[in-house]
Amino acid sequence: MDKEKLSASLPSAARWEAERSAFKTTVGTDVPVTPYGEEPKGIKGLFRRLVRKSVRWYAEALVTEQNRVNRQLTRRIEELEARIAELEGSKKP
Repeated sequence: MDKEKLSASLPSAARWEAERSAFKTTVGTDVPVTPYGEEPKGIKGLFRRLVRKSVRWYAEALVTEQNRVNRQLTRRIEELEARIAELEGSKKP
């Protein structure tokens, strides 16, 4: 593949850095969720709280696994970037 075509298809370095830094933050399950604004009172509010607490164990495991995958992907991308920079540096006369 032509180097110019390849560089045109890759995102700019600044955009890539911004996207990559977003992956370095982790997601937690301890954030209160109120999708409809204020938490409803009474039976409806009690039911919502019970449902959220009952599925927390499941969601927490998913979030933990996704954070692990994101860290591994970020680490691998950084390794590949370093290798590309090394190869590009060795090609220059």
